[in-house]
This record gives sequence, C-alpha cells and structure tokens, in this order.
Amino acid sequence: MQDNNGFVPNDHGNGQKKFPDQGYIPLKDYEPSKQQKHFRKRRNNILLLAIIGLCLMGISNFSMSGTEKEIKLSKDISHLNGGELFLEGRNGTVILEGTEGQKIKLNIVYQPSMSTLGKSVVLDIIEDDGKVYLDYDKSKFRSLSIKAEIPEGIFEDIHIKTSNGRLEMAELDSLTALLETSNAKVDVEGWRGKKLDIKTSNGSVELDDVSGDEVEVNTSNAKVDLELVKGKDMVIQTSNGAINFESDHLDSNNKYRWIFVTSNASVKLDLLDTKEIGYRIDADTSNSIIAHKLDNFNVNENTEKVLNGETGNYDIANIKVDIGIATSNGAIYIE
Repeated sequence: MQDNNGFVPNDHGNGQKKFPDQGYIPLKDYEPSKQQKHFRKRRNNILLLAIIGLCLMGISNFSMSGTEKEIKLSKDISHLNGGELFLEGRNGTVILEGTEGQKIKLNIVYQPSMSTLGKSVVLDIIEDDGKVYLDYDKSKFRSLSIKAEIPEGIFEDIHIKTSNGRLEMAELDSLTALLETSNAKVDVEGWRGKKLDIKTSNGSVELDDVSGDEVEVNTSNAKVDLELVKGKDMVIQTSNGAINFESDHLDSNNKYRWIFVTSNASVKLDLLDTKEIGYRIDADTSNSIIAHKLDNFNVNENTEKVLNGETGNYDIANIKVDIGIATSNGAIYIE
C-alpha cells in the first residue's frame, strides 16, 4: 500500500521498507577551482587597498585641516597719498574689495610648512616710504590666502600676486593694477584707471565694467569674458579658449586699438552701433568662418576666412576703433 506521495509506508519492521525521499542529498566537500580562488584573493586585495586609501585620505585631511590657521591684521594708512600696495599669496586665493575708511584690513588663512609646524610664524602689514605690503617668510608657509578690504582713493598702484589660486578685485580704482596668478581664474569688476595688466595660465578671465587707457590680458587654455569693457589700447590673448567681448560706451574724439587673439576657439564681439563710431577691422581664421552684421562696411578683402575693411563713416567719425582678430579652428562673429 502506498501513500499519496508514492512511497510505501513504514510497517515498523513487518517486512516492508520505506524508500528514501528525493530531497537534498549532500555531495562531497566542495572544493573551489583555482580560478575562483584567484578571483577571491584579488577581490580581497582590492578591498584592503580601498580601505587603506580611505584611511590615508582621512589622515591627510585631518592633518591639513588641523594645521590651518587664521589671523586678522589691520593698519591705519590715512596719512598716505598716492601709495603703492603689494599683496602676495601662496598657493591660495587673493580677494580685494574697495571700501570706505582709513584702514587696510586683511583676513589671512594659512597653513605653515611641515618644518614650521608647532613653531611661531610672523605676519605683519608694513608701510615703508609709501609702499604697503604684507611681510612674511614664504618658506615657512605651505599656503596663504588673503581677503582684503582696501580704502578707496589711497593707492595709485596695486600689485597682486599668487599661485594656484584665483584673484578677485572689485570696486577698487587705481592708476595701475597688475594681477598675476597661475592655474586659476582672475575676476575684476568695477575698475577705473590707466593700466590694467592681468596674467594667468590655465584659468579663465572675467572683466565686468572695466575702463582704462591700457587693458592687457594674457592667459592660456581658458576663455576670456569681457562685459562692458572700455580700453583705448586693449590686447586680449588666450589659447584653446573663446573670447567674448561686449563694448561699453566710448569717449568722443578718441581713437581705440583692440587686439583679440586665441586658438582652437571662437571670437565674438558685440560692438556699439552708432554713427559716431567708425570701425576698421582686420580679421582672419582657419578652418572656420567669419560673419559680421556691420552696416555700410566697405570691404578690401572678404573671404570665408578673411575680413578686411572699414565702415563707411570711418574717416569722418569722432570715435575711431581699429580691431585686429586672429584665431584658428574657430569662428569669428561681429555684431
């Protein structure tokens, strides 16, 4: 007699035997293959390296944050008349803002060098014969960033320098302003003066509401954006980055010279359209096009890659603007 599952029931020793069920039958001890062993070992090594890396990053971040310090300095410079300002950062940002008042104020965040850990360092604002500068031993600092409040109308000449950190200057007029960094951006807003000279590398440059007799920008591998900019003699150079320019209102009875140079990128100029301004343009590119929307433009040479000529009012215009444009592998747009 069978049960419902097809097995003979146990007769408790009366001669009938129960068949074994068809459930799990244990196999011999499992032995992974050599390939599986190699995979497991490699996976464990990767996990171990990842854990070690995270630990080292944590130690590094802790070490750097643990050594970062901050100091505030100020100095009364109300007695100065036409002074010079020198500020230099080190692997850090320098930000200048023009303010009312009689004191220069510096908020400094720094990291001492490894050889200086646990030792005192000296930072001070020094004034010497009209020259004001931040005095410190650069060899004792791994990085140094500055945020400065500068009284307006005190300094005729401003010299700002750093490395691997951006530069910013806002609402601060001067006769000259020389700004230099590397591998970082430069941003200038609301400046009036005679000469603005900007140098960086691998960093973009932005100028907004800037006016001077001379405006010069040199960078590389980055774009240059110029909004409401007026320079009588202006040279803008970059590489592998676009140049975008929007002109500000120009002064009557003046002549302007503007040069824009880049490579592997476009140049776009937004010019003022008025009868008072006459434009003379010499532009060339390669492997791209030149397009313009200038009215009454007399062409000396006009091909897809070359544009040379002047507007019909150039000779009689109160304001004359000579423009040179050069790029490669990028278009030129003039409107």
